Amino acid sequence: MSRALLVAMLVLLCACAKDKSTPSTQDMANALVSIPETGVPLGVYQRFKYRHDILDSMRANLRALVAAESAYHGDSGKYTNTTSCWVPPTGGTAHWCASRGNTLGAITMSPHGWSTTMTNLNTEISCAIQVGNDTSFGAPAGVPVCFTLKGARSF
Repeated sequence: MSRALLVAMLVLLCACAKDKSTPSTQDMANALVSIPETGVPLGVYQRFKYRHDILDSMRANLRALVAAESAYHGDSGKYTNTTSCWVPPTGGTAHWCASRGNTLGAITMSPHGWSTTMTNLNTEISCAIQVGNDTSFGAPAGVPVCFTLKGARSF
């Protein structure tokens, strides 16, 4: 290789190294581990999405419980405080099952309806629902509300 060609390649290499229009290695690494639209690090986004999916699961389970209790109430004229996953459901129970990881609290009966809470093993957030005239959770009847005991935030 001629000396002139070697010097030209070295000058070109140095010019490219100082060119700021090409992204740095750190910029390329950040692009791989962040959400492009927001710039939020990917790990933070994944934890947020995971928690959001858990909350959606608990809310959906509570809405399904309202439907199961309504079907039971339509058949028997009263609500029940027990559920069953068996098909067909055992007598005196509403046919309903919790999703994986979700745990239903005790169903509390009142003169005009019922209320219950739900927790998940993977989050400190709990969700609750009430049906009837009781508004102790601060939400309309049949609407799940989620909260954490560490703070009075609602999700």
